[in-house]
Amino acid sequence: MKICVSLAPRDRAELETLPPAARGDLVEVRLDALAAPPEPSEVAGLLALVNGPVVATCRSEQQGGLWESTETSRRAILEAAIESSHAIVDIELAASWLPEVLDRARSRVVVSHHLETRTPGDVDKVVGRLLALRPQCAKLVAAIESPAEAHELLCAGGQLRAAGIETLVFPMGEWSGAGRLLAGLDDAWIYAAPDAGEPTARGQYTRRQLAEDLQCGRWRSDWRRFGLLGDPIDHSLSPAIFNAAFADRDADCMYMPVTGSRFETSLQLASENDFRGMSVTMPFKANALEVAKNATEEARLAGAANTLRRSGDGWDAHNTDVAGVRKALGDATEFDGACAAVLGAGGAARAAVLALQQAGADVTVFARDVSRAEVATGDLGCAIRGFSDFRPGASVIVNSTPVGMLPTDGSPIPTTDLEGDEVVMDMIYRPQWTRLLADAKERGCRTVNGLEMFLAQAAAQYRWWLDDEAPADVMRDAAMSRLQGEPSGNAR
Repeated sequence: MKICVSLAPRDRAELETLPPAARGDLVEVRLDALAAPPEPSEVAGLLALVNGPVVATCRSEQQGGLWESTETSRRAILEAAIESSHAIVDIELAASWLPEVLDRARSRVVVSHHLETRTPGDVDKVVGRLLALRPQCAKLVAAIESPAEAHELLCAGGQLRAAGIETLVFPMGEWSGAGRLLAGLDDAWIYAAPDAGEPTARGQYTRRQLAEDLQCGRWRSDWRRFGLLGDPIDHSLSPAIFNAAFADRDADCMYMPVTGSRFETSLQLASENDFRGMSVTMPFKANALEVAKNATEEARLAGAANTLRRSGDGWDAHNTDVAGVRKALGDATEFDGACAAVLGAGGAARAAVLALQQAGADVTVFARDVSRAEVATGDLGCAIRGFSDFRPGASVIVNSTPVGMLPTDGSPIPTTDLEGDEVVMDMIYRPQWTRLLADAKERGCRTVNGLEMFLAQAAAQYRWWLDDEAPADVMRDAAMSRLQGEPSGNAR
């Protein structure tokens, strides 16, 4: 999968200062983004600043260009780009002069068409027109409102490729990120946003995300597909750690985010595109258990699933959060007979309670919303109290609330009375040092951050999918590399 970094420069200086590492395999220059229309005589010099393979694009104002233009003026600009030494040009299918340019510069033209809205049959009509023109490369972009429409667009791309036309397909809409990645498995290239700056279209990943986190340069269309369901998932470490693990083992596997606010339709997209396994995060873990044909004992006990595995025409469900908590805490303390406190009232709190109980601890749950905690953990036989009832005395304390994620957050509980011999775990891994952990460490407590649980549950997912031990050190290194440069803790 080649990466084309799409730039919308306001002036010449933005092209002159583009770092070599940010260029990808080629660069698209949106000439229509310049503050003023370039003279045709200036175009070759502007494109030469990229110092590498370049795609020149000049859209009308109606299609996102920043200045009013006529078809004649855009033709003059793009003709000048064709005459430059190395540029590929993007010309709209609707341009009346397109056939003339194709006759003399077919190998240098991408014929593009954008369907912002459509009626049934529109995609077929566009495919028919492209097949009649037979360009060397075509780009088809369409707004989608369902996985079925995304599937239709991906199939249209397949039809064009089967006819020998290099094809770029981009679904626009809620599933555009996953759609771009799926299409990119066969596309001539995939468009990316620059590492610093704004994307030129919705759903674009940055060059760094594609090259480093997803490692999509090694992907092949016939490899096994795994992914992540949740909303939001933009900042998840899962794509980075799983793709690093697959690369380390030279496995014919890839892992990609499948973003969407509706669980059923996002899972449908994964099913229709032959995903073999899915990680599931908030807020869909209960949904994942409900749709499963079969569920492991861990998933049934947890009342939620964070892992799905393809089985025939359905999905099996598993929960690795409980094992993740147990593994993370097990490196720090012995549980049997311990008095433990779990802070929270949701599914994460339930996973922590189960892990501690399975190891022999006596658990009390402390929550702001006691009634919600009773729903989440009431059948587990643990005591449930309000936050105001919390007192030091537990030898193990686990925070499953979101308090600590924001830079301004304090600790979810008072820490001044900690005695220093407690083990304190926070399920949050961004930041790595929450105020709770920082205060506990100052008091002399042993601390466990959420990264340990995250890595442990991910390794268990890998094992369940592939029946093989995960390269834990590789996954840890990938996570730490991604976290490098981020704030490591909350300010007081």
